[in-house]
Amino acid sequence: MQELPRISKATLQNYEAGYTVPDILMSRKMEEVYAFLADFIFLA
Repeated sequence: MQELPRISKATLQNYEAGYTVPDILMSRKMEEVYAFLADFIFLA
């Protein structure tokens, strides 16, 4: 299983809450790790 680069818990919480968005490289990495398109990962 692939892993995300080390990011802080606060960074991930900010992504989830919609306060910040990951850059395109991080978005692509998250797609690989979670096996979902970014369209389905980010709802905010």
